[in-house]
Amino acid sequence: MKRNSKRKAVFIDRDGVINKMIVINGEITSPKLLSQFEIYGYAEQAIRRLRKNYLVIVVSNQPDIARGRMGDLELEAMNKKLCESVDIDDMYICRHDDSDNCTCRKPRPGMLIAAAAKWNINLKDSLIIGDSWRDMLAGKSAGAKSIYINNSLNNNKKFEFDFEAENLADAVKEIVRTE
Repeated sequence: MKRNSKRKAVFIDRDGVINKMIVINGEITSPKLLSQFEIYGYAEQAIRRLRKNYLVIVVSNQPDIARGRMGDLELEAMNKKLCESVDIDDMYICRHDDSDNCTCRKPRPGMLIAAAAKWNINLKDSLIIGDSWRDMLAGKSAGAKSIYINNSLNNNKKFEFDFEAENLADAVKEIVRTE
C-alpha cells in the first residue's frame, strides 16, 4: 500500500445488524443488559470476509445512556463482548439523545468523519450497513455508499440507499460480489 493512499472501510451499525433486537413491553428496542445482548450467528464470518479488503468499524447510537435507561458499565460490557466475538478495527459510540444536538449522533456523519480522519479512510470508497434511515443518511452525508438491512422495523420511513439486504450476511455477499 502506498504511504499516502486512502483506505476503504465498511461502517456497520450495531443493534439490529450485528446483534439481535429485543422486545420490551411490546416495543422492539436495543438490548439494555448484557444478558439480552445476542450476536447473530452469521456476524463473525460475514465480518471476517469484509476484513480481507476493508477496515470494519462499528458506529452505533446508544441514546439509552442519555435517557437513563442503560448505564455506561452495561454498554461497555456489551461492547467488550462484541469485540471478543467479532474481529473489528474500531468502534464509535454516540451516547447522546437528539436533544443534545451533537455532531456524532446519526443521521449526522460525525462518527464516520472521525473514523476517516483517524484511519485515513476514503469515504467515497467506503460503505455503511445499517437498519435505519439514520444510518443511511449518515452514510450519504459522509459520501459513502449505503446498504439498508430491511428488517421490517422502518417500513414507515422513506429514505434513499444504494443496496438492500435481508441481513448482514447478505449485505456482505453483495459487497463481495460487486468488488
